[in-house]
Formats: sequence, structure tokens, C-alpha cells
Amino acid sequence: MVKKAFLFVLVVCSVLANFCYANPLSEDSLKEKINHILESKHHCVNKFDDTKIYIHAENLIPTEEGLLIDLNGYETVIAPPVYSDSAGCFIKIPSSQWIEIIPRCSSCGKAVLNGTCNNPNCDRYGR
Repeated sequence: MVKKAFLFVLVVCSVLANFCYANPLSEDSLKEKINHILESKHHCVNKFDDTKIYIHAENLIPTEEGLLIDLNGYETVIAPPVYSDSAGCFIKIPSSQWIEIIPRCSSCGKAVLNGTCNNPNCDRYGR
């Protein structure tokens, strides 16, 4: 019985310690990191997809401090949470109010990269 109680206390303490030491990003900090990434989008951003910013895989650098994003060949930023799907590695934009930080096509409203619309159904496709 004492062993079970000790294990229970140990598990509870370790869970609480993880919550205490976790460093969740504030919305301002996350927005600042995303703005740094967007400023260097020609070097590190692969594409945009509604609420996702896809990062070139070669720009993701694993370190002991966490995952870094190579912004431009000489600057790095600690990556916000990075996810992946069949299209690659991406950063989620957490709310619809942030959609305005991604450049949009004036015709179809889809996200554009390097000023070029990638929506084949748009009359500004490739421009």
C-alpha cells in the first residue's frame, strides 16, 4: 500500500513539475516569432495554406535548446510548435484574427507566397 501511495505521489509531482516548467508561448510572443518568420519568408517559408505557414525542412534545426528555424542563413529563432502533414512541416496560426498577417491574393483571397497566387482557379494564378 505504501508503494502504491509513493508511486501515486511521484506521478502527481512529476505531472505538476511539467506544468510548472512548461513554457507556453503567450499570444504576443507567438505573433512576434511568426512576424520574424514572415519577414524572412523568401528564405524559410515554403508556402502558406490558410492557417498554416509551411517551413522549408532544411531550415528546421534540432538543438538541445529546442527546434530552431534558420531565418536567413545567419539568424535563427526558437520555433513555435511545429506540426507536419503530407505537405510538410508547418506552424499553425492560432486564430482567425491573425489571418491578416499572411499576404492574400486580391482576387481570390487565398494566401500568396512571394507575391504569386498559387490558386489554379484564380484569374491571377501565377501573377
